[in-house]
Amino acid sequence: MNHSEDLKDTIYSDLFSSAYSNWVDQAVQYYKEMNDKLRPVWSQTMKEHRKLQDDVYEVVYEDGTRVIVNYTPGEVTVDHHLVPGKNFIVVPKGGSA
Repeated sequence: MNHSEDLKDTIYSDLFSSAYSNWVDQAVQYYKEMNDKLRPVWSQTMKEHRKLQDDVYEVVYEDGTRVIVNYTPGEVTVDHHLVPGKNFIVVPKGGSA
């Protein structure tokens, strides 16, 4: 039985799969990655959110940690930091990614 097929030609047809077993491992992997990289800023206040260039943004937290998000498919360089396409980096205050 393929319940994903029921979504075909509906407003939900852009979903890759509605079957939990098809994406749970990837979801766990993403959760662990976000947990590891963003744990230092969880309890901090965002002080700035700004657009650096088209589809590239930076969030600055109260301790000076920066998170640079690249929504483009290609890598970009921001302040000598390479940010892979469709990804983000965390730059600790005064540090490197």
